[in-house]
Amino acid sequence: MKIVNKVTVGLVGAFLLFPFLFSCSSSKGGGGHDTMKTAEEFIPLTVGNQWIYNYGFDDNPSKQQITVVGSITRDGTEWFQVEYTFQGSSTADTLLLRNDGHRHIAYLRSLKEESVLIDFSKTELDSAKLEMAVVKEQNKVVEIESRTYAGCVVVSSGFMDAGVETYAPGVGLVESWWFRGRKKLVGGIVNGKKIEA
Repeated sequence: MKIVNKVTVGLVGAFLLFPFLFSCSSSKGGGGHDTMKTAEEFIPLTVGNQWIYNYGFDDNPSKQQITVVGSITRDGTEWFQVEYTFQGSSTADTLLLRNDGHRHIAYLRSLKEESVLIDFSKTELDSAKLEMAVVKEQNKVVEIESRTYAGCVVVSSGFMDAGVETYAPGVGLVESWWFRGRKKLVGGIVNGKKIEA
């Protein structure tokens, strides 16, 4: 397994950071920090959880599979090994991820440091941390394929090429749009519950 670098972490934001939404009703996420859920509620990191996405543009999507394959302890902190594979590829990228309260964090092995990918308690970008995504909308109802997801949040970062991502509580990333493509949840297993589109 290959542990990816900081650039790849930004690109993997396709799982964690970048969607734009369609066919939904919503309310803006101005305040409401006290009602925001934890990162674990929006990105459930449990060994065995798996998400399958149509990845790319609708006319020619490929399948991406993201699986929590294990966990390790590093300096007394539990990290989950999350593997990213594409249909037809024999290689996989693995990230070390964890949730800490409202924050979703990656461990960057090459730099030996942590990087906060998403802070579900923040609604304003931090100019010193443009790579960190924050909540732009909350309490969205999103329709993906034949499924409806309620209570969703939309997050985005300050990167120039960043898109927007939509997370459903108890499920994870359900939709993502960015400059070069789109990703939609089409299947998986989360905490023992099967997801089918």
